[in-house]
Amino acid sequence: MGSKIPHRVEFRGEHEYFVHGQSYTYAQYSGWTYDNNFEDGVILSTMKGRLGQVPFAEEKHLLSVSEYKELADQNGMTACGKVKTGASVTRFEHAIEVKSQEWLSKKL
Repeated sequence: MGSKIPHRVEFRGEHEYFVHGQSYTYAQYSGWTYDNNFEDGVILSTMKGRLGQVPFAEEKHLLSVSEYKELADQNGMTACGKVKTGASVTRFEHAIEVKSQEWLSKKL
């Protein structure tokens, strides 16, 4: 059996510890929150949930659970990134991905 390589997520933004353009593991992000957040750190499974569906990590992903929920409330979202009004949220980042999925979803 081969060794399991940890999944890495690129960080984008300005931060005192994480470097823009460098990739880090979920454990590194989670560990930093435990070392530097006075309220609570973000456990590994929560960090995986936050970063598992995004192309890159940002400073907002390093917030404590309560701060992250507050930020989501301000933006009219749930903590998991869904719009509170019940409108569907696209998983695609670019218009070309949406167009591609429209064609792939058509019945033959």
